[in-house]
Amino acid sequence: MSATPALARPPAGSSEPGGCSTTSFGRQMWARLVTRQAFWLALLVLVGFVCLALLAPWLTPRQEPAQAGGQSKGAFVASAGDAWMRVAGRAIYAARVSVLFNLFAAGSALLLGAALGILAGWHGGRADTVLARLLELVEAFPDLLLLVTIMAAWRMMAVGKSAGGLVYLFLALALVYSVNAARLARACTLEIKESAFVLAARNLGLSDGRIFRRHVLPVTLARLLPAVAFQIQAVVIAETALSYLGLGLKPGASTLNYFFTSWGAMLFEGQLVVMEQPLALLVPATCLALLLLALAALGVGLQKSIQGGSTTRTP
Repeated sequence: MSATPALARPPAGSSEPGGCSTTSFGRQMWARLVTRQAFWLALLVLVGFVCLALLAPWLTPRQEPAQAGGQSKGAFVASAGDAWMRVAGRAIYAARVSVLFNLFAAGSALLLGAALGILAGWHGGRADTVLARLLELVEAFPDLLLLVTIMAAWRMMAVGKSAGGLVYLFLALALVYSVNAARLARACTLEIKESAFVLAARNLGLSDGRIFRRHVLPVTLARLLPAVAFQIQAVVIAETALSYLGLGLKPGASTLNYFFTSWGAMLFEGQLVVMEQPLALLVPATCLALLLLALAALGVGLQKSIQGGSTTRTP
């Protein structure tokens, strides 16, 4: 499975005996984030893509997806100005899938995986054992290979055809990438569960519910923050690869649909006419590169801000 960011140590600055201060830790993290220009630049790029996707109807008219073969050449071979407007217009609408859809799929995978991992790690027992064995089984297969197998096997069924294939693509991405989140959340919870400040809180007579809400859950969620950006990055790469292979959004989807193309689909169409119109390939490739670089910078910034200044605390 794809790599996940290194775990941070428990934050310092506890305001209670044997506990950790979420407010203090949040202030420290914010103070470190403010000084990272790369983080804010990357966040600006991501917000810019989201705004382009949401404001697409007011920025440019819709462009029909290019057809394969000779018809695709007719869609792109034109004057330089007209070709640029066509490609740029389609790229703006393609951000709806490559940015908005992928954000939603990655967020759903994180919520599902984090919930399962945290609950299994905290309660332990048979449920934790079953989840651990299931994670090991799924992790034996590379993410992309597993996604290709799932999409190819069930693509022609009714659920695979709905919404141009996006419903089934969403389910596949959410299920596959929830494994990474569950594994990381479980590992964080198990480590925090046996940490010194949690043991001290138990010795002071605090209930398990209060320890979980006040100490274990906030620290675990803080450690998962860097994984959000890296998870979105992995989902974007997977969706782009599937769309390029023709297993994601179905090519030729009607423009009556809100999602009708993606940057991965544009890469496939652009390679057919790259000799006549290089912009058809360069524009979606540049957008993908900027998005992936921005997500990587966001993840690194969050990871360093959480780890910076964190020290292991003994009560």
